[in-house]
Amino acid sequence: MSGLAAIVANMFETIELPGPETVSDLDDLGLLDAMALATVVETAAIDVRVAAIQEIYRRGLRAAMGSAPKPSSPRAALGSSRRRRRKARKRRRRR
Repeated sequence: MSGLAAIVANMFETIELPGPETVSDLDDLGLLDAMALATVVETAAIDVRVAAIQEIYRRGLRAAMGSAPKPSSPRAALGSSRRRRRKARKRRRRR
């Protein structure tokens, strides 16, 4: 139950950061506290972002497992011959 207690404790934890306009009024210890609190908030936001990305990746893999990947054709990498001819004409005109 300690994991559940930690989740409940985190739900009711509030962090109050000083506003950007009041940072110049803080003393040295206040500036260090503000940086520490900002780091905690930033770390929590990154943790949530990583968890969301992992979940999206997990769901995408599950959806893609039903179909085999389609190999691309070698011609697609080369581009169209019409496009190559057009580019060659433009190069000749520039000279």
